[in-house]
Amino acid sequence: MISQDKQTKIQYFANELSQLQQAHSKDIKYVYLFKVLQFLSVLLFFLALYFVLGNFGIFWIILLPILLYAIALGEAEKREKKYYFDYKDKIVYKILQSIIPNVDYYPKQGFDSSILFDKQYSLTHLASLFKKNKPAPKEGSGLFSVDLESFKSEDYIKFNYKDWYFEAAEVEATTKIGDKKNGAAKTDTVFKGVAIKLTLPVYFNYNLIIQPINLKYATRFAKEIRLESPTWERIFYTYCDDEVFVRYILNPAVMVRILDLYKKYPGIGISFKQNHIFILWGNDSNMFEPTLWVQNAETVYKGVEEIITGWETVLDLVRELELGKENWTRNQFYSHTKGSG
Repeated sequence: MISQDKQTKIQYFANELSQLQQAHSKDIKYVYLFKVLQFLSVLLFFLALYFVLGNFGIFWIILLPILLYAIALGEAEKREKKYYFDYKDKIVYKILQSIIPNVDYYPKQGFDSSILFDKQYSLTHLASLFKKNKPAPKEGSGLFSVDLESFKSEDYIKFNYKDWYFEAAEVEATTKIGDKKNGAAKTDTVFKGVAIKLTLPVYFNYNLIIQPINLKYATRFAKEIRLESPTWERIFYTYCDDEVFVRYILNPAVMVRILDLYKKYPGIGISFKQNHIFILWGNDSNMFEPTLWVQNAETVYKGVEEIITGWETVLDLVRELELGKENWTRNQFYSHTKGSG
Protein backbone atom coordinates (compact mmCIF):
# COMPACT_ATOMS: atom_id res chain seq x y z
CA MET A 1 0.00 0.00 0.00
CA ILE A 2 1.53 3.32 -1.11
CA SER A 3 1.19 6.18 1.38
CA GLN A 4 -0.60 9.38 0.36
CA ASP A 5 2.62 11.45 0.60
CA LYS A 6 4.52 9.00 -1.57
CA GLN A 7 1.69 8.81 -4.09
CA THR A 8 1.63 12.62 -4.29
CA LYS A 9 5.40 12.67 -4.86
CA ILE A 10 5.23 10.03 -7.59
CA GLN A 11 2.35 11.84 -9.33
CA TYR A 12 4.22 15.16 -9.16
CA PHE A 13 7.32 13.78 -10.87
CA ALA A 14 5.23 11.76 -13.34
CA ASN A 15 3.57 15.04 -14.39
CA GLU A 16 7.00 16.71 -14.62
CA LEU A 17 8.28 13.90 -16.85
CA SER A 18 5.20 14.04 -19.08
CA GLN A 19 5.70 17.79 -19.51
CA LEU A 20 9.39 17.26 -20.32
CA GLN A 21 8.51 14.65 -22.93
CA GLN A 22 5.95 16.96 -24.49
CA ALA A 23 8.47 19.82 -24.53
CA HIS A 24 10.97 17.57 -26.32
CA SER A 25 8.45 15.75 -28.51
CA LYS A 26 9.64 17.59 -31.60
CA ASP A 27 13.28 16.76 -30.84
CA ILE A 28 12.38 13.11 -30.21
CA LYS A 29 10.56 12.88 -33.56
CA TYR A 30 13.56 14.42 -35.30
CA VAL A 31 15.87 11.87 -33.65
CA TYR A 32 13.87 9.06 -35.24
CA LEU A 33 13.75 10.91 -38.56
CA PHE A 34 17.53 11.39 -38.61
CA LYS A 35 18.10 7.76 -37.69
CA VAL A 36 15.99 6.76 -40.72
CA LEU A 37 18.07 9.16 -42.83
CA GLN A 38 21.24 7.47 -41.54
CA PHE A 39 19.93 4.13 -42.76
CA LEU A 40 18.92 5.57 -46.14
CA SER A 41 22.29 7.29 -46.56
CA VAL A 42 24.13 3.99 -45.97
CA LEU A 43 21.87 2.34 -48.56
CA LEU A 44 22.52 5.18 -51.01
CA PHE A 45 26.25 4.88 -50.43
CA PHE A 46 26.34 1.24 -51.50
CA LEU A 47 24.09 1.92 -54.48
CA ALA A 48 26.33 4.81 -55.51
CA LEU A 49 29.44 2.70 -55.03
CA TYR A 50 27.95 -0.03 -57.20
CA PHE A 51 27.14 2.53 -59.89
CA VAL A 52 30.58 4.17 -59.72
CA LEU A 53 32.45 0.88 -60.08
CA GLY A 54 31.05 0.68 -63.57
CA ASN A 55 31.39 4.43 -64.30
CA PHE A 56 34.81 5.59 -63.11
CA GLY A 57 34.28 9.18 -64.21
CA ILE A 58 31.65 10.10 -61.60
CA PHE A 59 33.11 9.28 -58.16
CA TRP A 60 31.62 12.55 -56.86
CA ILE A 61 28.23 10.83 -56.53
CA ILE A 62 29.54 8.98 -53.44
CA LEU A 63 29.87 12.29 -51.60
CA LEU A 64 26.09 12.77 -51.42
CA PRO A 65 25.25 9.81 -49.11
CA ILE A 66 28.39 10.46 -47.01
CA LEU A 67 27.31 14.07 -46.48
CA LEU A 68 23.72 13.02 -45.74
CA TYR A 69 24.92 10.47 -43.17
CA ALA A 70 27.17 13.00 -41.40
CA ILE A 71 24.35 15.56 -41.13
CA ALA A 72 21.82 12.99 -39.90
CA LEU A 73 24.26 11.58 -37.33
CA GLY A 74 25.17 15.02 -35.97
CA GLU A 75 21.56 16.19 -35.69
CA ALA A 76 20.35 12.96 -34.06
CA GLU A 77 23.12 13.06 -31.44
CA LYS A 78 22.57 16.76 -30.70
CA ARG A 79 18.83 16.42 -30.11
CA GLU A 80 19.22 13.14 -28.17
CA LYS A 81 21.83 14.69 -25.86
CA LYS A 82 19.63 17.71 -25.23
CA TYR A 83 16.77 15.49 -24.05
CA TYR A 84 19.18 13.23 -22.15
CA PHE A 85 20.68 16.07 -20.07
CA ASP A 86 17.30 17.66 -19.38
CA TYR A 87 15.95 14.31 -18.19
CA LYS A 88 18.91 13.72 -15.85
CA ASP A 89 18.86 17.25 -14.45
CA LYS A 90 15.13 17.98 -14.23
CA ILE A 91 13.78 14.53 -13.40
CA VAL A 92 16.41 12.12 -12.00
CA TYR A 93 18.33 14.65 -9.91
CA LYS A 94 15.14 16.23 -8.57
CA ILE A 95 13.71 12.81 -7.60
CA LEU A 96 16.93 11.91 -5.79
CA GLN A 97 16.93 15.27 -3.98
CA SER A 98 13.36 14.62 -2.80
CA ILE A 99 14.57 11.39 -1.15
CA ILE A 100 18.14 12.42 -0.20
CA PRO A 101 18.39 16.22 0.31
CA ASN A 102 22.23 16.31 0.44
CA VAL A 103 22.83 14.09 -2.61
CA ASP A 104 25.42 14.83 -5.33
CA TYR A 105 24.71 13.33 -8.74
CA TYR A 106 27.11 12.92 -11.68
CA PRO A 107 25.41 11.26 -14.69
CA LYS A 108 28.63 10.63 -16.65
CA GLN A 109 30.71 9.21 -13.79
CA GLY A 110 30.68 5.72 -12.26
CA PHE A 111 32.64 2.96 -10.51
CA ASP A 112 35.51 0.91 -11.91
CA SER A 113 35.08 -2.85 -12.31
CA SER A 114 36.63 -3.65 -8.92
CA ILE A 115 33.29 -2.80 -7.28
CA LEU A 116 32.09 -6.32 -8.19
CA PHE A 117 35.10 -8.33 -7.17
CA ASP A 118 37.54 -9.26 -4.44
CA LYS A 119 41.18 -8.20 -4.29
CA GLN A 120 41.95 -11.71 -5.56
CA TYR A 121 41.80 -11.54 -9.37
CA SER A 122 42.56 -14.14 -11.99
CA LEU A 123 45.84 -13.78 -13.87
CA THR A 124 43.88 -13.37 -17.11
CA HIS A 125 42.01 -10.35 -15.75
CA LEU A 126 45.17 -8.74 -14.34
CA ALA A 127 46.98 -9.30 -17.66
CA SER A 128 44.13 -7.65 -19.60
CA LEU A 129 44.31 -4.58 -17.32
CA PHE A 130 48.08 -4.40 -17.80
CA LYS A 131 47.73 -4.52 -21.59
CA LYS A 132 45.21 -1.68 -21.52
CA ASN A 133 47.51 0.35 -19.22
CA LYS A 134 44.85 0.43 -16.50
CA PRO A 135 45.62 0.59 -12.76
CA ALA A 136 45.53 -2.51 -10.57
CA PRO A 137 42.02 -3.16 -9.23
CA LYS A 138 40.96 -1.99 -5.79
CA GLU A 139 39.35 -4.25 -3.24
CA GLY A 140 35.67 -4.68 -4.00
CA SER A 141 32.59 -6.52 -2.84
CA GLY A 142 33.96 -10.02 -3.40
CA LEU A 143 30.57 -11.21 -4.64
CA PHE A 144 31.69 -12.32 -8.11
CA SER A 145 34.53 -14.39 -9.53
CA VAL A 146 34.75 -14.17 -13.33
CA ASP A 147 36.79 -12.56 -16.10
CA LEU A 148 34.95 -9.65 -17.68
CA GLU A 149 34.40 -9.04 -21.36
CA SER A 150 33.01 -5.53 -20.82
CA PHE A 151 32.17 -3.18 -17.98
CA LYS A 152 30.44 0.18 -17.92
CA SER A 153 29.17 2.38 -15.12
CA GLU A 154 27.46 5.76 -14.92
CA ASP A 155 24.95 7.79 -12.88
CA TYR A 156 27.27 8.16 -9.89
CA ILE A 157 25.63 9.26 -6.61
CA LYS A 158 27.29 10.25 -3.34
CA PHE A 159 26.23 11.71 -0.01
CA ASN A 160 26.98 11.49 3.71
CA TYR A 161 24.62 9.59 5.98
CA LYS A 162 25.60 10.46 9.56
CA ASP A 163 29.24 9.30 9.75
CA TRP A 164 28.89 6.90 6.81
CA TYR A 165 29.90 7.81 3.25
CA PHE A 166 27.45 6.54 0.61
CA GLU A 167 28.36 5.98 -3.06
CA ALA A 168 26.29 4.35 -5.78
CA ALA A 169 26.21 4.00 -9.56
CA GLU A 170 24.53 1.96 -12.25
CA VAL A 171 26.70 -0.90 -13.47
CA GLU A 172 26.59 -3.38 -16.34
CA ALA A 173 29.19 -6.15 -16.71
CA THR A 174 29.41 -9.02 -19.21
CA THR A 175 31.61 -12.07 -19.76
CA LYS A 176 32.25 -14.50 -22.59
CA ILE A 177 31.03 -18.08 -22.23
CA GLY A 178 31.58 -21.05 -24.53
CA ASP A 179 34.53 -22.05 -26.68
CA LYS A 180 36.32 -18.91 -27.86
CA LYS A 181 38.76 -20.84 -30.08
CA ASN A 182 36.00 -22.35 -32.20
CA GLY A 183 34.05 -19.11 -32.40
CA ALA A 184 31.19 -20.52 -30.32
CA ALA A 185 31.59 -18.06 -27.43
CA LYS A 186 28.74 -15.72 -26.61
CA THR A 187 28.29 -12.74 -24.33
CA ASP A 188 26.49 -13.26 -21.02
CA THR A 189 25.51 -10.69 -18.38
CA VAL A 190 27.38 -10.97 -15.07
CA PHE A 191 25.57 -8.14 -13.33
CA LYS A 192 23.27 -5.30 -14.33
CA GLY A 193 21.82 -2.89 -11.80
CA VAL A 194 22.92 -0.51 -9.05
CA ALA A 195 26.10 -1.01 -7.04
CA ILE A 196 26.27 0.68 -3.62
CA LYS A 197 29.38 1.20 -1.51
CA LEU A 198 29.15 2.41 2.10
CA THR A 199 32.39 3.50 3.75
CA LEU A 200 32.42 3.37 7.55
CA PRO A 201 34.76 5.08 10.06
CA VAL A 202 35.58 1.66 11.60
CA TYR A 203 36.75 -1.75 10.32
CA PHE A 204 34.87 -5.02 10.72
CA ASN A 205 36.83 -7.83 12.38
CA TYR A 206 35.25 -10.37 10.01
CA ASN A 207 34.02 -10.51 6.42
CA LEU A 208 30.37 -11.37 5.83
CA ILE A 209 29.02 -12.31 2.38
CA ILE A 210 25.32 -12.69 1.50
CA GLN A 211 24.46 -14.07 -1.95
CA PRO A 212 21.25 -15.33 -3.56
CA ILE A 213 21.51 -19.08 -4.17
CA ASN A 214 20.90 -18.58 -7.92
CA LEU A 215 23.46 -15.76 -8.36
CA LYS A 216 25.53 -16.45 -11.49
CA TYR A 217 29.35 -16.27 -11.39
CA ALA A 218 29.27 -15.90 -7.61
CA THR A 219 32.34 -16.39 -5.46
CA ARG A 220 31.78 -19.35 -3.13
CA PHE A 221 33.40 -19.43 0.29
CA ALA A 222 34.40 -22.19 2.69
CA LYS A 223 32.34 -21.48 5.79
CA GLU A 224 28.59 -21.18 5.31
CA ILE A 225 26.48 -20.04 8.28
CA ARG A 226 23.02 -21.53 8.69
CA LEU A 227 20.35 -19.24 10.16
CA GLU A 228 17.04 -20.12 11.77
CA SER A 229 14.85 -18.48 9.13
CA PRO A 230 13.53 -21.05 6.57
CA THR A 231 12.64 -18.18 4.19
CA TRP A 232 16.18 -16.80 4.37
CA GLU A 233 17.76 -20.23 3.88
CA ARG A 234 15.69 -20.86 0.73
CA ILE A 235 16.99 -17.64 -0.83
CA PHE A 236 20.52 -16.85 0.40
CA TYR A 237 23.92 -18.33 1.09
CA THR A 238 25.53 -16.66 4.12
CA TYR A 239 29.32 -16.88 4.49
CA CYS A 240 31.40 -15.74 7.46
CA ASP A 241 34.18 -16.99 9.76
CA ASP A 242 32.30 -16.05 12.92
CA GLU A 243 28.74 -17.16 13.57
CA VAL A 244 28.16 -14.72 16.45
CA PHE A 245 29.18 -11.77 14.27
CA VAL A 246 26.61 -12.82 11.63
CA ARG A 247 23.79 -12.95 14.16
CA TYR A 248 24.54 -9.49 15.49
CA ILE A 249 24.79 -7.95 11.99
CA LEU A 250 21.78 -9.81 10.60
CA ASN A 251 19.31 -9.01 13.33
CA PRO A 252 15.62 -9.70 12.50
CA ALA A 253 14.93 -6.10 11.40
CA VAL A 254 17.89 -6.10 8.96
CA MET A 255 16.87 -9.49 7.55
CA VAL A 256 13.34 -8.19 6.90
CA ARG A 257 14.75 -5.17 5.01
CA ILE A 258 17.01 -7.39 2.88
CA LEU A 259 14.11 -9.72 2.07
CA ASP A 260 11.96 -6.68 1.15
CA LEU A 261 14.63 -5.56 -1.30
CA TYR A 262 14.99 -9.10 -2.68
CA LYS A 263 11.24 -9.28 -3.39
CA LYS A 264 11.54 -6.22 -5.64
CA TYR A 265 15.00 -6.98 -7.08
CA PRO A 266 16.01 -10.69 -6.83
CA GLY A 267 19.58 -9.94 -7.99
CA ILE A 268 20.61 -8.47 -4.62
CA GLY A 269 23.96 -9.36 -3.02
CA ILE A 270 25.57 -7.85 0.10
CA SER A 271 29.02 -8.00 1.66
CA PHE A 272 30.63 -6.53 4.78
CA LYS A 273 34.37 -6.18 4.18
CA GLN A 274 36.99 -4.16 6.03
CA ASN A 275 35.39 -0.71 6.47
CA HIS A 276 32.83 -1.15 3.66
CA ILE A 277 29.33 -2.46 3.16
CA PHE A 278 28.58 -3.34 -0.49
CA ILE A 279 25.02 -3.72 -1.75
CA LEU A 280 24.49 -4.91 -5.33
CA TRP A 281 20.94 -4.28 -6.40
CA GLY A 282 20.21 -6.16 -9.63
CA ASN A 283 17.76 -4.61 -12.07
CA ASP A 284 17.28 -5.53 -15.74
CA SER A 285 16.00 -2.07 -16.66
CA ASN A 286 18.17 1.05 -16.59
CA MET A 287 16.04 3.25 -14.37
CA PHE A 288 18.01 6.45 -14.93
CA GLU A 289 17.86 6.39 -18.74
CA PRO A 290 15.14 8.23 -20.67
CA THR A 291 13.11 6.52 -23.39
CA LEU A 292 13.01 8.14 -26.81
CA TRP A 293 9.26 7.97 -27.23
CA VAL A 294 6.45 9.87 -25.55
CA GLN A 295 4.88 7.49 -23.04
CA ASN A 296 1.33 7.33 -21.79
CA ALA A 297 0.53 8.56 -18.27
CA GLU A 298 0.41 5.08 -16.71
CA THR A 299 3.84 4.09 -18.06
CA VAL A 300 5.36 7.39 -16.92
CA TYR A 301 3.87 6.90 -13.43
CA LYS A 302 5.28 3.36 -13.14
CA GLY A 303 8.75 4.51 -14.22
CA VAL A 304 8.85 7.24 -11.58
CA GLU A 305 7.41 4.88 -8.97
CA GLU A 306 10.22 2.37 -9.65
CA ILE A 307 12.92 4.97 -8.97
CA ILE A 308 11.32 6.28 -5.78
CA THR A 309 10.28 2.89 -4.36
CA GLY A 310 13.63 1.27 -5.15
CA TRP A 311 15.71 3.97 -3.51
CA GLU A 312 13.45 4.26 -0.48
CA THR A 313 13.71 0.49 0.07
CA VAL A 314 17.52 0.59 -0.16
CA LEU A 315 17.73 3.56 2.22
CA ASP A 316 15.46 1.78 4.71
CA LEU A 317 18.01 -1.05 4.74
CA VAL A 318 20.91 1.40 5.22
CA ARG A 319 19.12 3.08 8.13
CA GLU A 320 18.47 -0.31 9.75
CA LEU A 321 22.12 -1.28 9.38
CA GLU A 322 23.25 2.01 10.91
CA LEU A 323 20.87 1.53 13.84
CA GLY A 324 22.44 -1.86 14.47
CA LYS A 325 25.95 -0.48 14.88
CA GLU A 326 25.37 -0.24 18.65
CA ASN A 327 25.59 -4.04 18.70
CA TRP A 328 28.96 -3.91 16.94
CA THR A 329 30.22 -1.43 19.54
CA ARG A 330 28.97 -3.41 22.53
CA ASN A 331 30.39 -6.68 21.29
CA GLN A 332 33.66 -5.29 19.86
CA PHE A 333 33.12 -6.61 16.33
CA TYR A 334 35.08 -3.73 14.84
CA SER A 335 38.35 -1.85 15.22
CA HIS A 336 39.64 1.58 14.24
CA THR A 337 42.48 0.17 12.16
CA LYS A 338 42.52 -2.12 9.14
CA GLY A 339 42.42 -5.80 10.01
CA SER A 340 43.45 -8.86 8.08
CA GLY A 341 39.93 -9.97 7.12
